[in-house]
Amino acid sequence: LGNLAGAYVGVQSVASVVSSLFDALDRADRFDEMAQSAGVSTEALSRLSYAAKFSSVDVDALGKGLRKLADEAASNKGLLGELGINIADAAGNARSADAIFADLADVFAAMPDGPEKAALAMKLFGERAGPGLVPLLNEGKRGLQDLGLEAERTGNVLDSATGKGAAELADNL
Repeated sequence: LGNLAGAYVGVQSVASVVSSLFDALDRADRFDEMAQSAGVSTEALSRLSYAAKFSSVDVDALGKGLRKLADEAASNKGLLGELGINIADAAGNARSADAIFADLADVFAAMPDGPEKAALAMKLFGERAGPGLVPLLNEGKRGLQDLGLEAERTGNVLDSATGKGAAELADNL
């Protein structure tokens, strides 16, 4: 009976490890897909999602907001320009959604809380995702950068190669 109990515990331990590996694989695959759809690097999304945790912002809402920001940056060029944000760099290349997001964080951090801030968030990030992103945007660009560095120091940044590898592995399972 003792050997049987030991075997049962061993099987449960292996099952737990396998389950954890599949969860990590699924998370990495989701990050890769979300980063691609939002037009940002996996690393940038990892840093922002780490910061989002500290602002009680849902990672899916972050992904949806970044996707909307990227998709509609050109149509919101006038509004972004009024806020002092360029959608193109000095060479005329489109800036990434995470770079625009970081600039917007300074705008939101400087604004008083209220209906104008919520309305701007809805316009830029969508009616559902926008208001939920305000706590993260209130961190300001420097706050996002600091949390991104902390994410790197603590091993919470998923690199693009790992994300792509996880996606390929998940597709082949």
